[in-house]
Amino acid sequence: MKKIIMLIIVFALVMHNTKAQEPFTHNLYTANPFLINPAATGYNNALTAFVDAYSQWSSFPEAPRSYSFGINGPISNKTSLGLYVFDDQRNYLNHLNAMIDYSYRVKLNKFSDLTFGLGFGIVHNNVNFNNMNVTDQADPLYLDPSQYNKTQMAAAAGLYYRYKDLQLQFSLPQMLEQGTNFAGQYNLMAMYDFRLNTDFTLKPSALLRAFPGNIMQLDGNAMLDYKKIFWVQLGYRTDQSILASFGLNWEKASLAYCYQANTGPIKVIAACTNEIMLSYTFGDHSSKKSMADASAVSRAIVSGTVTNSLTNEPIVADVVFKDDAGVEVYRTTTGDNGRYSVYLNYGKAYAVEAKATNYGSVNDQLAVGANETSKTYNASLKPTEVMMNLKTEPANANVKVYTELYNGKSDANGNVNVALKPGTIAKTEVSADNYTTKTEKVTVPSDKQDFNQSIKLNALDFPLKGSVKNKETSELVPASVKISDASGKVILKENVNGNIETRLKEGLYNIEVSGQDFITLKETFKLTEATAKDFYLDIKVTPLAKDKSFKLGRVNFATDKSDIKQESLPVLDELVKIMNDNPEIKVAISGHTDNVGNHAKNLKLSQDRVNACMEYAISKGIAKKRLTGRGYGQTVPLVPNNSATNKAINRRVEFKIID
Repeated sequence: MKKIIMLIIVFALVMHNTKAQEPFTHNLYTANPFLINPAATGYNNALTAFVDAYSQWSSFPEAPRSYSFGINGPISNKTSLGLYVFDDQRNYLNHLNAMIDYSYRVKLNKFSDLTFGLGFGIVHNNVNFNNMNVTDQADPLYLDPSQYNKTQMAAAAGLYYRYKDLQLQFSLPQMLEQGTNFAGQYNLMAMYDFRLNTDFTLKPSALLRAFPGNIMQLDGNAMLDYKKIFWVQLGYRTDQSILASFGLNWEKASLAYCYQANTGPIKVIAACTNEIMLSYTFGDHSSKKSMADASAVSRAIVSGTVTNSLTNEPIVADVVFKDDAGVEVYRTTTGDNGRYSVYLNYGKAYAVEAKATNYGSVNDQLAVGANETSKTYNASLKPTEVMMNLKTEPANANVKVYTELYNGKSDANGNVNVALKPGTIAKTEVSADNYTTKTEKVTVPSDKQDFNQSIKLNALDFPLKGSVKNKETSELVPASVKISDASGKVILKENVNGNIETRLKEGLYNIEVSGQDFITLKETFKLTEATAKDFYLDIKVTPLAKDKSFKLGRVNFATDKSDIKQESLPVLDELVKIMNDNPEIKVAISGHTDNVGNHAKNLKLSQDRVNACMEYAISKGIAKKRLTGRGYGQTVPLVPNNSATNKAINRRVEFKIID
């Protein structure tokens, strides 16, 4: 009766397109992706055969046993062909599957390719009633076993994508079940190779399986590989089981084993599952890149660094290995640290080329000894471009480099970088508005990564700013401004509201500032490239008011004398200038003393001092008729003569416009 119940359970599971109470799953798929994906046909790029034995629920009586045999290999650079036979024995039910698998690889770019896989074959299911203790021989299951003993078509499909060290797989290993219904499982897998150093590679992976009846299963694995000689792997499956695997490669043979420990409720009657696989590679597969390096045998790891020959800094470069027939074996790209590592066959000679953008290439020969497990190859590339770090003055200048057909602008700081060929003569032209254009030739160094160059332009004119202010109040005043060059040519003539702003070339200029409310001022100034940046016209004008004194500064005399001290002459020179700039005005000069001493004496002293000022002005070309003067002694004080400070204020010479 027990056997009949077991058989009914098996039949019921078959009707639901599931082959056991736990769906059958290979555990060594990371070592041999051909077990789950027809797109992995020819994954080792050599004729490879394997046998696999899978013992499910090892401690359970009459537990399922599965056996697999496969052989696959390339038939061209892009296509591969394989045979896969699978025999699943589950007590009285036998499931035999034979498939012919085909794969086609498409190279997407130098870093990636995509392989398509298809498989077609037959599935034969057979129920063995021999040795059964059948108590009810009228049971339809027993009377008509043909409904279970049948052969039908089988199909599989898959995709295998690789980008550098990343592998992605999708497969439908059982596309057709029960005739032509899509009722099988599908697999989605990802793996990545982290090269820890020249000896060890860490390969984390994840596999998602979906079975009929919305059954989902997820594996997470971590494999540690040592020089492709030995590997160990730990994994966890969401059906509450832990997987521990290891593999050993020697010569062309390899052994892999997986122990699956159940941690869920089923462990009471079925503690573990075992799988073992033996593989053998025929011939030589050194002329092609392996689809899954984890399955490669008889290989040495070759690693190294690609650097800049001038700076010794690491660079991103392509490193290509070819066999003695010129066929590309392996192509890799270094990381930002310039490092790379590849796996090449023992006892072979290779042509190796290292190349990078803006660098020359290096071609060498590399021999991997029969007993070498690792080898180092470093490459040093010479730049094909040297960077000219150009500084322009002014900034935002137009820059042309004729030898490189470069046409651009310097930035706000005057900087621009131009790539040049070493050893050439670069003709560089810099131009800017209001500046002269300059062209320079420079020999580009061959022994440097970059070099500095500066080009300074001569300004055609310079910005000029200034202001017109009341000398007494420092307030801006409206004025008429006329600027002439040394030849008398008027460059600027305009009315301003107090601010002056224009552009002038380098040279000597005369400026005349006039207005209704102040004395006309005439000055001369010189503008040079050296002074233009900080040059500012600070014009101070003297208010013009009839019968009102205006200040020019203090005129000092020798004690009790009318001799003008030397330091006071600039004050009188300013008076002369005002009268020359304003030829229509007449000026009255008045002299004053404090109350110290005799009144009559003070009166005479003040008059003598006024006369001295008038005589100095006349000696400088001022007409006598434009000047009048009078000494007032101590009779017109500005403040009381009650302190030394006030007395100093009262001792003065004043100037007043009278006409």
